[in-house]
Amino acid sequence: YEQATTGFLLPLLELAERQPAGLRRLRRDGSCFYRALGFRLIELLPMAAGETDDGLWSRMERLLGRVGFERQVYEDFMAEFQSLVKTAPSTGSVGDWLAGEWRSEEWRSNSVVVILRLLCSAYLRIHADEYEA
Repeated sequence: YEQATTGFLLPLLELAERQPAGLRRLRRDGSCFYRALGFRLIELLPMAAGETDDGLWSRMERLLGRVGFERQVYEDFMAEFQSLVKTAPSTGSVGDWLAGEWRSEEWRSNSVVVILRLLCSAYLRIHADEYEA
């Protein structure tokens, strides 16, 4: 048992010492999945040339509307998500910038969590037959 633990822990300790750019600590508040997903999307979406111009946002709105979410329910959260994607720096570390934004203004990360929760809810409602037992 001790060897198994050592065999498992040593690589993790080595990894922690190197602190890879893709490994981040998250707040353990029950929204960590959505926060991590949002963080990575905000890092990647600016690189998707043209995709975020309008196509992605309109598809997201159609998905939300399809299950009956009214625009006034999600528009502020969607606007904040769009703002973060559009204002992410094109050079340097987007991750460092975003971590700073989310630390100084917690409402920004909470907005991303809410819109991603709504999108996941809409998707699951549309595809309910695939998830029902």
